[in-house]
Amino acid sequence: PRADLLSFSTAMTACERGSEWPRALSILSVLRNMGQRPTQISLAVAVAACSQGSQWRSALDLHQEAIALYGMPTEAGFSSAVEATANAEQWAAALALHSEMRAHNLNSDPVLRRVLVPCLAAAGKLDLVTTLVRDQKGHLSESALSRLPPPHPPPPRSSKSNRKAK
Repeated sequence: PRADLLSFSTAMTACERGSEWPRALSILSVLRNMGQRPTQISLAVAVAACSQGSQWRSALDLHQEAIALYGMPTEAGFSSAVEATANAEQWAAALALHSEMRAHNLNSDPVLRRVLVPCLAAAGKLDLVTTLVRDQKGHLSESALSRLPPPHPPPPRSSKSNRKAK
């Protein structure tokens, strides 16, 4: 009998919500072993499960598989891949995925606010945060901006009077 793909996706979603990423990947493996092609949704759920489990490399692999199979993954799949890389402090990969997401005209505002800005700020990449904020044309909320650490103060300038004293 043909496997019910919706049942597989539903079971994987339950695993993702329960932070059981290994089980979600096991279900995906069973699906493949039965000769079934994973749906775009089941791959997005597997990416999200890996993100929840801090498995950023697996999340990226599944994200790339979705691109290979379907041409473009879902907004949810992209968001989960950005989240997985950002949570693993892989800011360059998260930034590249975010840029790719925007290039496909997918709504990147929520993932920008929730994970990318804090990731970049934690990495000390405030120049990139400023650029992203500017590129988003002011769509970044005040609450997201308020979570950024204060910029480092500039080093004190030496004045002429300080030079004369030395």
